Amino acid sequence: MVDIAPSAGYTQTLRCELQHKPGTLGRLTSALGAAGGDIAALTILEHRPRIIVRDLSVRARNEQPVATLASRAALFRG
Repeated sequence: MVDIAPSAGYTQTLRCELQHKPGTLGRLTSALGAAGGDIAALTILEHRPRIIVRDLSVRARNEQPVATLASRAALFRG
């Protein structure tokens, strides 16, 4: 059996506004990982009193998981 690794060709950058609370980013990255995503990069764009804005570059195996990853991120509350 061959396991297909995530590819840079199927990378999507997700802009996330997350609460500034321990564990929030971890829950999001765990949800993306469970959907087959691989975090390639994380950039902090802005700090607000209760919110941190980040860009997450997430690699997927093909175009289908890219759509799934974006859906997972959109449903995440944090």
